[in-house]
Amino acid sequence: VAMVDVDRFKVVNDTFGHVIGDEVLRAIAGRMRSHLRPRDLVGRYGGEEFAVVMPDTDGDVARTVLERIIVQVAADPIRTDAEVPIRVTLSAGVAEGDPDLTSLLRRADFALLHAKSQGRNRVEVSVRGERLTPTG
Repeated sequence: VAMVDVDRFKVVNDTFGHVIGDEVLRAIAGRMRSHLRPRDLVGRYGGEEFAVVMPDTDGDVARTVLERIIVQVAADPIRTDAEVPIRVTLSAGVAEGDPDLTSLLRRADFALLHAKSQGRNRVEVSVRGERLTPTG
């Protein structure tokens, strides 16, 4: 399971408005889906966060997939009805190894906070039993 967040998304909404912000979120969801398998799930979890469920996928593979998504989103500005393409970055947290979805989501969210505290535009993986310590 992964939690993905659009870095500093408030700036997008404040600069371009919420309608354009929603276009950006839909474009990001589409880009994520294009990198995932048909059986994987991605959905808006809240605000500018997405939950990604990748069954039968270990943390290393999930990290690789999410890193590809993060690189592609950062490199290719999003075109919307705004007059200029919008550049955004993503941060992600991944959790594996726990059969309980609530626990996985909690750990993935904690790994996401760790990714943000380490500079954003990156993926952090939480392995079951390991403790990540966010800084900053």
